[in-house]
Amino acid sequence: MVEVMLNQVVMHPIGCSPQCLANSTFQPHNDISADRDLNYILNFVLQAELHERSWRNDPKKILPAIQAILQSSKPPVKKAAWCPEEAIGSLKSKVTWIGKIMLRLLLPKARKAVADRELMKAEVMKMNDIFKTAYWKLANLMVQEGYLPDEDLLFFLTHSEIGQVFQQRSATMITRAQLRRKLLRKQLDLRFKEMNISKPQPIEQGQSETTRAKITLKGMTVSQGVVKGTARVVKSILEAACIQEGDILITTSTDIGWSPYFPLLKGMVTEIGGLLSHGAVVAREYGMPCIVSCRNATSQLASGNTVILNGTKGTVQKIDEN
Repeated sequence: MVEVMLNQVVMHPIGCSPQCLANSTFQPHNDISADRDLNYILNFVLQAELHERSWRNDPKKILPAIQAILQSSKPPVKKAAWCPEEAIGSLKSKVTWIGKIMLRLLLPKARKAVADRELMKAEVMKMNDIFKTAYWKLANLMVQEGYLPDEDLLFFLTHSEIGQVFQQRSATMITRAQLRRKLLRKQLDLRFKEMNISKPQPIEQGQSETTRAKITLKGMTVSQGVVKGTARVVKSILEAACIQEGDILITTSTDIGWSPYFPLLKGMVTEIGGLLSHGAVVAREYGMPCIVSCRNATSQLASGNTVILNGTKGTVQKIDEN
């Protein structure tokens, strides 16, 4: 993946400046590599949001990811291509003979379903990228012609409001968009329960207890193993550049945008998720301990804490080494 990014997407030495990278042009060698590389380019944090530029449209965003990959001294993880029998035989849980028969029948269908799902998602993201590029182009033209003060505001207007800006140069619409943008920043900090029966209500953030010498938090085991290391609390992918090799990541949840940082980690703890959540699946692929559904982990622990992550028991414990 790194070679693809460097040779196909970036097409410049690592030492080039962001300005140089931003002016580069994506020119794949052939149609096959074009489809393959476009999938890499479209897979990033908040990839479905029209407001978020893709790596292709804003190549500077890929630099931290490449730097993170190059920091890792771990060899690349090679996935073993197992046939259904081998996959079933590798299960650590006891499976009855009836269960094994059902697995032999369902596993090939499940594999095909996952592949079809990812193919459909890739097609949706390609179409999304076309619309995204068009909207950013429109925003750029509106700024050039004096309809908007900055490109970002376009994404805080409805289609009818964009029409009013064109027809009336409405200052009211501009003010409304600016207020919405400010409100979004506050909304992104809100936290909600995983399950809600009626209208979701934000959870009141309690005071952190990170000053306590010892804390033990419980979560769900998704990848077994025990490791001791330095906690790195990262609440947003925008803060991920602080991750160092050997850290134990403490975060709310992960998605495809976190992929470059996984090779650096010893273990992972997420506040939400299940057996098939993104972080759980990736942790098992890398063979690192991981627990999910560990409530308040990002508020109870702090970056720099020494912790013991027990993926077998489903606990993470802060210890005092003084």
